[in-house]
Amino acid sequence: MNTRGATRQYRMSQWAGVFREQKSSGLTITAWCEQNGISRQQYFYWQRRLRESACEELALRTESKISTIPTFAEINVKPDLTGAIVVRMNGTEVEIRNGTSPELAAKVLNALKTQC
Repeated sequence: MNTRGATRQYRMSQWAGVFREQKSSGLTITAWCEQNGISRQQYFYWQRRLRESACEELALRTESKISTIPTFAEINVKPDLTGAIVVRMNGTEVEIRNGTSPELAAKVLNALKTQC
């Protein structure tokens, strides 16, 4: 790993600690940032950078493990069911209930897909 990569990894590690600290404080992001002398813009900038880095790393790991093109299976759902479909991906959970419009479900799944 070169110096630039090591520096980036160190910063990401530091900011991951900042996010854990804020979360465990019980304070809102705004209150925590004010208390710790960090601007909200800086906080959200590093949050975005950390997420992007995590997504890149996950993509690299996934690419190395997948040797075939993913396939999809058709799921037949009875129209009288009152259940829901739950999609879990990278720590995010989305529940799509029966009766949700196909357009809304597609938008939610696309949004989830673009996060990583």
